[in-house]
Amino acid sequence: MAWDKTLPPANRSLRLSHPDILANWAALEDALSREHDFPATGKHKLLTLADQELDPETPDSGKIVAYSKSQIPYLRNAAGTVLRLMTGEGGGATKCFFLQDTAPAGWTIETGCDDALLAVKGGSDAYNVAGGSKLKGTWTQDNHVHTGPSHVHTGPSHTHTTGDVTLTAAQSGLPDHRHYGVQIRAGDAGGSGMSYAQAGSTGYVEGGSRNASQAHNHGATGSSGTDETGASGTGNTGGAATAATYRPLANVGIIASLN
Repeated sequence: MAWDKTLPPANRSLRLSHPDILANWAALEDALSREHDFPATGKHKLLTLADQELDPETPDSGKIVAYSKSQIPYLRNAAGTVLRLMTGEGGGATKCFFLQDTAPAGWTIETGCDDALLAVKGGSDAYNVAGGSKLKGTWTQDNHVHTGPSHVHTGPSHTHTTGDVTLTAAQSGLPDHRHYGVQIRAGDAGGSGMSYAQAGSTGYVEGGSRNASQAHNHGATGSSGTDETGASGTGNTGGAATAATYRPLANVGIIASLN
């Protein structure tokens, strides 16, 4: 059943054209109902686009045009912007990373990729595998050596000095003491014409401990040497091995640009 725009012919009467008119109506109903809910609502059930060689003209304001070019779906809006729709194979063949917690509608979270980084394939070692490989590498880092150059700790030349200090009684070491005095008296020995001398104590004066009255200074107590406080050893702080092949645990894929 097909639409025939030549029927009914212009020279055929309306009574005889009735079968041709009914046939064309049936062809129209068949064509419209293939991708539409026709004649009920007229809404699209499917959308089949014929491939175009060029982008269509910019649509009017508030409208958007959907079309196919080279078997790839596109949209063009009223601003003239051409938007290419993301395409990929279903059934898990096309995978993508989403910066969100749940999978978008139509996508399913891939299992077996947990607690790992994302890596670009190629290079060497753990990532030199086919794209789509899961959990390559390890979180356990290889044994390795920390080294540093031979070095010496030095400081500036310096002198230790003290300021003026006045010693206390306890610091001076002078004990408690007494000062004694003696008085000498002269006289006649019983008229014999001989003189004599008599000594008598005049008592004493207490001389207790006293603080020093003058400050003193020890001056410099030391001077600089070579200024060095230590010398280098081998500089190693760990055991020997190499970390050149270490790669963190990652899921390996590719970076691609849209054509």
